[in-house]
Amino acid sequence: MLAAIVFTDIVGFSLLMGRDEAGTLAALERDFMNMEAICRAHEGLVMKRTGDGLLMRFMSAVEALQASIEIQEFIREQAKGLSSSEVLEHRIGVHLGDVMVTENDVVGDGVNIAQRLQTEAKPGGICFSQTVYDVVKGKMKVQAMNLGPKHLKHLIDPVVIWAVPPIGAAGFDGRRLTTTAPLDMALDLPTPIHVEPSRTRGIGVLIAIVIAISVPVFGGMMLIKRQGEFAKIDAANNKKLEEERERKKQEKRDSKSDKQATPGTNPIPNVPNPPTDSSNAETEVEQPSAELDTLLGSDASAKALIAELKSKNRFADIAEVIRSKGPTARLLAAHYDRVQAFLTWFDSAISAIKPESPLLVEGDKVWFAANAIQVQHADGTELTLPRDNPGLKNIAAIGKVLVGLDSPADRVAHERGLRAYIREFGL
Repeated sequence: MLAAIVFTDIVGFSLLMGRDEAGTLAALERDFMNMEAICRAHEGLVMKRTGDGLLMRFMSAVEALQASIEIQEFIREQAKGLSSSEVLEHRIGVHLGDVMVTENDVVGDGVNIAQRLQTEAKPGGICFSQTVYDVVKGKMKVQAMNLGPKHLKHLIDPVVIWAVPPIGAAGFDGRRLTTTAPLDMALDLPTPIHVEPSRTRGIGVLIAIVIAISVPVFGGMMLIKRQGEFAKIDAANNKKLEEERERKKQEKRDSKSDKQATPGTNPIPNVPNPPTDSSNAETEVEQPSAELDTLLGSDASAKALIAELKSKNRFADIAEVIRSKGPTARLLAAHYDRVQAFLTWFDSAISAIKPESPLLVEGDKVWFAANAIQVQHADGTELTLPRDNPGLKNIAAIGKVLVGLDSPADRVAHERGLRAYIREFGL
């Protein structure tokens, strides 16, 4: 399976152990607790501790790199309240590649490359591969330098390395967490590139650490911010950006329709067919049930028909019924098109999950076999879910993980479909 791997270690660990074994082990446990909390806040999994390092797995390269940056930022801020003998320096490597996941481990070339990248990082710094760069360049901003291709130990092919300098090093601006539109990294190498992940994640991580562990942080200072406030800011900004993009798309479609109309004839009506990628709607319907009830009014026959279609998950047919109610129903019809497209994609995506590479969904293993969805709980008990009706909440939970595995090009449409599905059923 494709996964983002983060590998860490401590600089000069053997020497530190020789000088003060008890103190070094205490500092190691302190840092591991903080790093594991940051990993979880970015929806990652700590696969294992490797002596003086951690092996972590993420479904998203963006989350993996953001978590790595925030780990190094946290370690630096923490050091301000510690004596020099209590400070450990960490190096981090990040790679996106194919791996094989077992119950308590992850192996494969993706892990090997991440480990080798970690050895190339400077103390307090991060190295990541060109594969990671290609994914994150349009989604986040980061200060990084292209070091070019390099042959790494035990690897046949050279790896193009990007390096994030040690946090606080000369030329590194310290990064303020801000909510901004995604900007691509520049390609005029080797000019350093500036990156900032979203405010929501950064603040959320600090909150998780302050709440989850009682370890001295930032020299006794406690950062208490409400994640929800920044989440609302992010959501509002993202919604405005999405609406602006869709408005421009609509203007292009309207312009194209006007050009296609000939003198003496009516313009081609701008009523979309059921989309396979439901990203054409100007905005998303927030309360579909309420809007549907308003649209249908006292039309009892239409309500009965739609109720029957819903019971059979025939949302494309519902969209056609809605469209017949006139152009004002276009957004609501697009909502049902998105729900149908999501369910169609979900059935195809879950069918590709095999027992040897199960999904990890809220601590459970999930795979497809014998035309059904199989679930294995953490206690070893198993559950079989019917393919055609695995349960609303189960579809939403599994769908969230599947979307995280999706390619960047398809993820936006499938995320919108998932949101439409969740709103449709009030999950």
